[in-house]
Amino acid sequence: MARAQTPDFDGRGGEISGIVILQPANRPAGGVVMNVRSLSGGPSVSVLTDMSGNFQVRGIPLGPYEVAVDEPGFESARTTVQAAPVSPKLLLYLRAPYSPYAGGAGPIVSVRELRIPEKARSQFEKGLDRLAKHDLPGSLKNFEQAVAAYPAYYEAYYEMGVAELKLGREDEAAQAFQKSIDASGGRYAAAQFGLGLVVCEKGNAAEGEAIIRRGLEVDSTSAVGHLLLGLALHVQNRSAEAEKSARAAVLRKPDLAAAYLLLADVHRRKREYASLREDLDTYLRLEPTGPTSDRARRVRESIQKFLPGADQPLQSGSQP
Repeated sequence: MARAQTPDFDGRGGEISGIVILQPANRPAGGVVMNVRSLSGGPSVSVLTDMSGNFQVRGIPLGPYEVAVDEPGFESARTTVQAAPVSPKLLLYLRAPYSPYAGGAGPIVSVRELRIPEKARSQFEKGLDRLAKHDLPGSLKNFEQAVAAYPAYYEAYYEMGVAELKLGREDEAAQAFQKSIDASGGRYAAAQFGLGLVVCEKGNAAEGEAIIRRGLEVDSTSAVGHLLLGLALHVQNRSAEAEKSARAAVLRKPDLAAAYLLLADVHRRKREYASLREDLDTYLRLEPTGPTSDRARRVRESIQKFLPGADQPLQSGSQP
C-alpha cells in the first residue's frame, strides 16, 4: 500500500498529520492534494494523501497553519491548526455537491422522465437489455424507435453511440453522441465523454480533451470522465496532468480498474517501477481475469529486476 507523503524539512520542529474522508461515501480519500500553509511567514507545502486518506508533514516551524484541500468537483475543506512536536490528528471531510445530472436522480430528471412516452421508454429499455446481451444491431433498432417516439430522448442517442462504437463504426458513433449533446442542450456529460473518446481515437487528442473537459464542467463527479481526460492528456505526453486525472478518477471510484492501468503507463514512462508494480497489483486484484490481465502480469514480472525484493513471490491476482 502506498504511504502518505511525509516531507521532513529539518528533522526537528513540529508536525501536522490527519486523514481525509470522502462524503457521503464515508471512505478514505486517497490521492488528494493537501495544502499546508504557514500563517506566520513560515514554509508552505503540498502533499498527497495515501490510499487510506492519511497525510503528514514533519519538521516544520512551530506555529499556526492553514490545512486545506481543494479538489475539483468537491466542496473545499480547510481548518487551522498549531504545529507541535506531537500534533493531534486532524479529520477533514471532502463533500461532493449535489448535481441533478450526476447519477440520473433528482427532481429535474424526475420531471423530465414523466414527459417520456411509454412507447419510447419501452423501446429504450428493450435496447438496453439487448445491448447488455451484446445484440448490438438489435439494440440499435430499439434505440432508433425510442428517439422516433421521443426526439428529445438524449439517453437513447447516447446508447446508440455506445452500440455503434462497439461495432467499430466511429463516424456513426460520433454522430449519435453529437445528437445526444444537442438534444440535452449540452447538459448530458456522458455524451460529451463518448464524443471526446471517439475524437481521441481518431487521432485528435487535443480536440477530444476539450470535449471531455466540457463534459466535466457538467458533471465533475464522473470517474469515467476524469479517466478519459487522463487518457487524452497521456496521449499528448502530459504525464503529470494525466496522473492527476487518473487519481481524480480513483478518488471518485476506487474500483475503476482502467484508471490503474493509466497510472501504470504513466509510471512506466517515468521509470517509477515501485509505483508501477503497485498500480499493476491493484489492477490485477480488481481484474484478475480481464482482457489485459495476462499482459499486466508479464509487465509486472519484467520489472522485478529493477526493484528490491525481486525474489518475493508474485502477488498479482490475489485477493485483498
